[in-house]
Formats: sequence, structure tokens, C-alpha cells
Amino acid sequence: MALIAGVLGLLNLIVNILVVGGDEFVYNLNSFLVSPLAIITSLMATLLWRQMKSGMQSRLLWAGLFIGWICWAVAETLWAGYSLTGQDPYPSWADFFFLIAYIPLSIGLISRIIGLPKRPEKSQQLMIWAVSLIVVTVATFFILIPIVQEYDPELWFEGLLSLFYPLADLILLLLVLNLLFTYGPGDYGLGWRLILVGFVTVIVSDLFFAYADWNGLYYPDSKANLFSTVGVDALYNASYGLWTLGTYALHILLREHRPFQMNFQPRLTTNAHVFLYTNRNETITEVSHNYQRLFPLKNPNGRPLAEALGISNHEQNNIHAKIIVNKKLTDYKILLKDPSGELHDGWLCGLPMSDPSGEYFGAILVLRTFLVGDPDEELSEYQKSMVPYVLEHSNSDENNSIRMLFLDYYLAYIKSLFNLAIREGGAAMSQTLLDELQVQAQQNGWRLRFNPQTILDGDSESPATLGAALAALVEGAKQFTSRLTDAITVEAELQKVHSQFSESAHQTVSRLRQTTRNGV
Repeated sequence: MALIAGVLGLLNLIVNILVVGGDEFVYNLNSFLVSPLAIITSLMATLLWRQMKSGMQSRLLWAGLFIGWICWAVAETLWAGYSLTGQDPYPSWADFFFLIAYIPLSIGLISRIIGLPKRPEKSQQLMIWAVSLIVVTVATFFILIPIVQEYDPELWFEGLLSLFYPLADLILLLLVLNLLFTYGPGDYGLGWRLILVGFVTVIVSDLFFAYADWNGLYYPDSKANLFSTVGVDALYNASYGLWTLGTYALHILLREHRPFQMNFQPRLTTNAHVFLYTNRNETITEVSHNYQRLFPLKNPNGRPLAEALGISNHEQNNIHAKIIVNKKLTDYKILLKDPSGELHDGWLCGLPMSDPSGEYFGAILVLRTFLVGDPDEELSEYQKSMVPYVLEHSNSDENNSIRMLFLDYYLAYIKSLFNLAIREGGAAMSQTLLDELQVQAQQNGWRLRFNPQTILDGDSESPATLGAALAALVEGAKQFTSRLTDAITVEAELQKVHSQFSESAHQTVSRLRQTTRNGV
């Protein structure tokens, strides 16, 4: 769509600059082209308005823009009809629809300014006022004052209309500038910036037209000039192209927004690491103190590995062969039965031990599984420091499991706030939340991408970084939705999510955050 709009816009600009086809052709082309563009813009606004099934602010915004653009489409069609029949009435019904459109347009934009939780920064606010002051000053001296000075009491209504148009445009410009600095760099912000730049170009075109028409510079003697073709007509046509492209982009983006069905059962990761040291015959020489949490055997030292783990001799031989051949053992799955008779899944990781001559004389094995509480507290400091070393060098998948747990846990909070944003402000507001989170991630250097289908793409960060990032993003989403609603509502929403998780899940996440932060 952007490519098509760009090519058509470029062709229109070339025709206007080079006056392709002659003065009359260019004038008629610009006169008749606006009507279908206005109708297309109105249709796109209709689609967006229908998408806003929830969120009064969004429906009010798009209802205002929809009604305003419909009025302008009617006015453009009437004006094209007048031009086709050689008429040039002023004032006319076209002027009525042109003027009445400013009311719903202003109401819609004001509702968006009030509803957005983000406000322009002080430097941006200064820029807004500076640009507004310059434009108002120039318009006053070159447009408004000449109109007042040449006021004709016999043509009071025409004079009043000539004064109303630039005044309405200046008011609209103030509203548009306030929104232009509000939207972030995300996909939603891009769609809105296209729409807002469209308003800027139509306002500039209107002001140029008012000046040119009052001073006889708009197609003087039916001759085309750059001020008329480019400064007025090309800018005016570009406005509808920008509105159509912007509304189409938002339509594609916002149709993906649906409230999430919440899942409060995170994928459990392993939180217990049992050390087993063996000699060259796969006989146990030592185990860590937390061994007794899983196995009924009181003293496994001197026993075969198969007996110590409750596995078959075939599995023991398979483990021994993998360590010898591959120089490591990676997540070898076994079925465990603890002293209470409960079954557990366990994964064995290990590295061979060699003497100075390189001859194999045993292995260091880490059995990882899930147990309630903090079973690793029984490990020695040396064993705790060895856990990440053995897992990393044996290519264990535990880090990925930890990342999945963090995602399941923290995204439940973010998704609940995303749903709250949809309820309060519709798809437009939930997308603004995602854009805010994207900016926060970029500012912190986190390789994360946000979308309305899954909330988050990208789990390539280390568990420590991902856990810290997700916790910070929950806080960012909390602050956003607190500005959108209120702190009490947001806190109640978060407490509801918190209560759905088991205490074991909270403890596991907290412990893993602490251990990954410490590099263990």
C-alpha cells in the first residue's frame, strides 16, 4: 500500500510540477481527484470505527474522524459536481459540509488528547508553542488582517466564511501538534503520524489557498503556477493519501488485538541439582547432601550408579558410553521415584574426569529435577558454583527452561494489564501500551519485540537478563495502565493474577531470579 501510494503521489506531483496535459487538464485533474480520495479515506475510517468495539475513547475518536471525513467527502463530491457543470457558487452546500466537519474532527482529536496517558515532554511542548506561534503570527498578518481590512458589509456572510476557514484550521493545527509529539516509534505510532502529517498538509494547503485566493494567485487567468499546483493542490491531495495509508496501517495492526485467555500454570523448570561422583567403573564415590531428598538409599557410596539412581544396568551402560564417546552427557532423561513413592522426571548432565595422562577415571554428574522448596540450599558453596559450569559445558537445556518459566510467569501479569488496556481504551490503547514497552526495551538494550498475538517475541537473552527485563516491563505496564485508569484498579488486577499462581511458583521464580542474578 505504501509503494502504491508513493508511486501515485509521485506521478501526481510530476503532473503538477510540469503541468502535464496543460493548465486546464491539471486544474480538472486536481478538482476531480479529491472526491474519490475522500471517499476511500471515509471508508477506511469506517472500518476502524467498527473495530473499536470496546473503549469509549477510541470509539469517540474514530466516530469524530469518520463523521468529519464523511462531511468532507460529501463536500468534495459537491464541489466536483459544481466544477463539472461550470458553476462556482460561494457560499454553497459544499462550504456547509466543509465547515461542519471541523466540529466532529475537533471533538475526536480532543478526546484522544484527553485519553492518552502520555503527554508531550517540556521540550516538545515548547516546540509546539513555538511552531503554533509562528504559524498563527504569519496567518494573522498575511491572511486574517487583510480579510478584516477588506470587509464588505454587503458581503458579510462571505467575509465571515473567509475568516472562519483559516481560524478553524489554526485551531485544528494546535490539536494535531499536541498529538504529533505523543506517539512513540512503534507500528501504531507510525500509522498515527501518517494521519497527523495528513492533517498538517491539509491545513498548510488551506492556508496557502486562503492567501492565494484572496490575492488572486490561485490559477490566475486560468494559468497553472507552482503555488497553485504544488503549494495548494498537491499538498491537498497528499493529505487524503496520507490519511488512507495511515488508517489502513492501523486497521491491519489493530485487527490482531484480542483479549488473552489467561493461563496460570507455568511450565515448571528444574530447581534441584543433585551431585553424584563416580569412578571409572561407574561406582558412586560421593553424593551431595540433598541426595536423600529424592532417594531412599541411605548410603550410596560404593554402590553402582544404577542402584543409586534406581535405573537399569542397561541405562547405566548407556550413560557410561555417552560420557566416554561424547566427552559429556546432555540431559539424559530418567524416571525417578522419591522416598514417598512419587514419580519425577529427571535429567542427567555430566562431564568426564581424567588424570594428567588423559585417562578416564570417573565422572561428575548433576541430576536436575523439580522439588518443592529450595533443595539446593543443602549444596556446598563449591557445588553451587559448579552447577552452571557442568550445565553449560554439557550443553544442558536448563537455561531455556528457566527462560520459559520467566516468560510464563511475568507475561501473565503483562497480559492481564494488556486486557485492562483493551477494556478501558480499546485496541488503540493496548497497542499504545505495547509501543511504550518497546521503547522501554530499546532504551535498556533488551533484544525483545512486542506484538498483540503473543505480547513478546525473542527469548535470546540470558535468564538473568530476561528475568530482570520482564520484572521491569511489568512495572512499566503497571505505570501505563495506572495513568489510563487508576492505581487501585491496576493493583487489584495484579493481585488477582498473583493469587492464581501457586506459592511454589512464586518461590521458584524468586529463587531463580536470585540465583541467576548471582551467576549460579
